[in-house]
Amino acid sequence: MTRKGKGVGFIISILAAVVLTGCDFPYTVRKADFFHGDEPRFKPGPAGGIDQVDITEGADFTRYKMVIIDPVLFQFSSPAQYNAIPRGALENLRRDFRRAFTEALADAYPVVDSPRPDALRLRTLITGLVPAIPGASAEEQWGYLSTGGASMKAELLDSMTSERLIAGIDTKTGEQLPAVQGRDEWVHAREAFTFWGGRLRSFLDTIHGKK
Repeated sequence: MTRKGKGVGFIISILAAVVLTGCDFPYTVRKADFFHGDEPRFKPGPAGGIDQVDITEGADFTRYKMVIIDPVLFQFSSPAQYNAIPRGALENLRRDFRRAFTEALADAYPVVDSPRPDALRLRTLITGLVPAIPGASAEEQWGYLSTGGASMKAELLDSMTSERLIAGIDTKTGEQLPAVQGRDEWVHAREAFTFWGGRLRSFLDTIHGKK
C-alpha cells in the first residue's frame, strides 16, 4: 500500500471508531480515566446512602451554593450492548438526567452553566444502564417489568480549580412495577436519576444545616 493509501486507511479507521463510540466512549474508558486526578480511595458509604464514597480531606462544602451539571457520559461493556441502544436514546437520557438533578436542586442550589467560586461541578458516568422489559401483550399485563436500573460513578469538583472534593459509586435497581401498556424500557433508569438527584440534594441540605 502506498503512503497515501495508508494515510487514507488511517483516517477511515479513526472515523469508524468515532461512529462506533457515538461520542459516548462505550468501552474505551478505563476505570481510572473518568475520575479527576488519581483514582479515589473508596470506602463503604453510610447506611442508606451511596454504596462507596471518597471525600477529600478538608473539603469545605458549605461555601458552595450552586451546581454545574456536565453532560452525563455512558459506558457499555461491549459493542453489542452499545449498538442495541436505540438511536437517540442516550441523548434523551442525558436530558432526563439533567432534568432530574435540576428539579431536585433548583429551589435551593440553582444549576448554572459557568464556573464561579460558589459552584460545584458534577461529573457523572453511567456504567450499568439496564433496560426494563416493557409489557405490551395482555398476558404480560399480569407479569412484571424486569428490574432495570443503572449504576454510576460521579464526582463533585470545585468549578474554579477542578479540585475533586468527593467521588462516589452507586447502583440503583428498579422496583418491580406492574407491566403497563406504553411503559418504556428506561423507566427505571429515569427513576435512578431522580433518586440520585434527591441524594445530592439531601447531602447538600445536611451540609448547609437544612436537615
